[in-house]
Amino acid sequence: MKPVIGITSDYESDRNSFSVDKHYIQAVGQTGGTPVILPFINEREKTSAIESTVSHIDALIISGGDFDIDPVYYNEARHRKIGRLIPERTAYEFALFKAALDKNLPILGICNGLQLINIAFGGSLYQDLPEQLKTPLIHEKRGSKPRHNIFIDPQSILYTTLQTTEIEVTSTHHQAIKFLAPKLKATAWAQDGVIEAVESTANRFVIGVQWHPERLINDNHIWKGLFNKLIQAAS
Repeated sequence: MKPVIGITSDYESDRNSFSVDKHYIQAVGQTGGTPVILPFINEREKTSAIESTVSHIDALIISGGDFDIDPVYYNEARHRKIGRLIPERTAYEFALFKAALDKNLPILGICNGLQLINIAFGGSLYQDLPEQLKTPLIHEKRGSKPRHNIFIDPQSILYTTLQTTEIEVTSTHHQAIKFLAPKLKATAWAQDGVIEAVESTANRFVIGVQWHPERLINDNHIWKGLFNKLIQAAS
């Protein structure tokens, strides 16, 4: 049977519905997995529902979205340029991540997913890169999708998957890792030193990437490798 890959979802308030970008669904389907959308749920039902969820999936993708994680999770006050917050989604994803980790499920965090993994392990974020790091590299530009190269550690799962030490990615984030959590190692960086990928040093398969590989598969089939790796780990 194909491994079941749970994908966390966003909430569209104007349509009162949960949603996942189609590229996640396509990436999992094209690499041999069965994608399942995971809506976040209210606090009262959360614990029992999460236990049931992790018992029915073989791997977890923590998806990205147009929102920020409340800095209360890493003991900082909110910066004036903090973006939209979705408290219910964030609380659910932290709990789901912990449950998946306890079950030793393979986990792939994308964009906000990487940031959540870092925070969950004890790290922190730059809440706004242009103001706090003052990097000359554009990581986010409204109305467009800037691109830049990343450099990959040859001693990493990411390298064994992609077989390259340098590749171009799209960049759509105004936050990034500031303090790297102790149980993580950085495996890719932008030209300005911003961490672009991490993996766990304590778990068999926990990887986070700051870009969106699911959106790049049609441009470069090399990105299927990352999802293939997840599917293999889930199998």
